[in-house]
Amino acid sequence: MKRFLALVLFPLITTACAPSSTPVAPSTLISPTASLSITGVTASVEPAATGFLYHVAMHIAETSGKSGAKFGTLNVLFPDGRASVATVTLTTLAAGTAEDTGNIDVADPTGTAVEPKVVIALSFAEDSGRVSTATSASTPVTVLPAPTGSS
Repeated sequence: MKRFLALVLFPLITTACAPSSTPVAPSTLISPTASLSITGVTASVEPAATGFLYHVAMHIAETSGKSGAKFGTLNVLFPDGRASVATVTLTTLAAGTAEDTGNIDVADPTGTAVEPKVVIALSFAEDSGRVSTATSASTPVTVLPAPTGSS
């Protein structure tokens, strides 16, 4: 009889004492995610000693309003799949703020022809340290005349 009661009661007791399967809220909240938008991009290009020199400017805004973003590297992506990188002054945008970059020079020493369009990719770290990338729309490039030599 004792054995019978043990076989019947043991599963009931262990089931009643088992941890709840009800979801529990995390003890720490996930920090907000920054979102950058790149708009108003202008691009021009001129011949350089080797390849070309692109001049880009843009408006960068943190649009989530919840987290700042820090960046210091700008990638210019060309339609043929190549890219050139420019290191810019380390910039931090507070949540909900924006900045105009002014002209940034980006060398393309391997270019053999002017690219008609560029895309800007900006890698950034948000306040929590997570890294992400913002990408602009494709922007037409204005070709500047080659400098004339003096006589």
